[in-house]
Amino acid sequence: MKVIDLFCGAGGFSEGFRQAGFEIIMGIDNDSVACQSFAANFPDAQIICAAVTDIKKLPAADIIIGSPPCQEFSIANKKVTDPNPYLIYYFLYLVNKHHPKFWVMEEVMQVKSYLPGNLHCQIISAESCGLQHFRKRLFAGRFPLTITAKTNKYNVRYGTPTTQCFCKKNKNLDFYTSYLNEHKKKPDMKAVKRIMGFPDDYIFLGNKGEQARQIGNAVCPPVARTIAEAIKKGV
Repeated sequence: MKVIDLFCGAGGFSEGFRQAGFEIIMGIDNDSVACQSFAANFPDAQIICAAVTDIKKLPAADIIIGSPPCQEFSIANKKVTDPNPYLIYYFLYLVNKHHPKFWVMEEVMQVKSYLPGNLHCQIISAESCGLQHFRKRLFAGRFPLTITAKTNKYNVRYGTPTTQCFCKKNKNLDFYTSYLNEHKKKPDMKAVKRIMGFPDDYIFLGNKGEQARQIGNAVCPPVARTIAEAIKKGV
């Protein structure tokens, strides 16, 4: 099944679907550095470095996925009191125009009040997909999925790659937790990739700050893979 990734960033959403056996045919984003990272990891896919709102027509695909920028809606953003949902609505416009068999949009939970009431939505925590942190996101669209929240027995909390980590050493994370606890440092890029569920060989281009931003903005690949496998099972 063919997949198009809107607001693709460096490709975390696409990576999860690729791991589940789907074909990524296109990624679209206006972040030039993130587009370079996407192209490096998906050399067979078409990458369009442009605003998604400039896109009027998409090629045929079975699935459309995407993660419209959500910083305005985040509870961490205290400056924006009246967020603009235009990019979210444009994503919905493209979905309605092209009628894919399945589609999935990832957002922060605060976006739910801006979505149609009859739209299928599910909140998924990263820990329920095997990761060691409590990052929760809203997934809306047409996809079969039910996940029961699990308790993280290690009490490891990573919100985003830019947060300081407070954790207890455990066998799954001991390649960096002992170092971080001893030196009170933030994770390096290798550790950050693993925290978010990226393979060690996944390529992020740009300087260290640009890489951290790309990873922090990404959909965790194991979460995306969980959704993709549910779609695959339901076909």
